[in-house]
Parts: sequence; structure tokens; C-alpha cells
Amino acid sequence: TSTGGAGGGGAKVTPLGREVLSRYREMEAKAEACVSDEVAAFAKLMADPTVES
Repeated sequence: TSTGGAGGGGAKVTPLGREVLSRYREMEAKAEACVSDEVAAFAKLMADPTVES
């Protein structure tokens, strides 16, 4: 359980919930790795003040 909220409520994550979160985080990491070069190039392009709008 995890205490939270003003009233000190709690929450439980089921084994299925933990599995879902784990798999989602795996997919997220793989997707990020696949596009990291493109994201870096895009960020550089957007930060370049010489690019006309």
C-alpha cells in the first residue's frame, strides 16, 4: 500500500498492474531508443536561430 492524499488514503497495485507498468516502461524505453537520434536532430533544428519560420 501507499499512503497519499490529504486524508492519508492508500492504493494497492495488483500483480497484473505491476506487469502492465513494467511492460509499458519497457516499450517506452525501446521507443525512445529508436528515435533518439531524430529527436536530437529535431531539437537542434528547433533551437537554431538561423532557421526561417
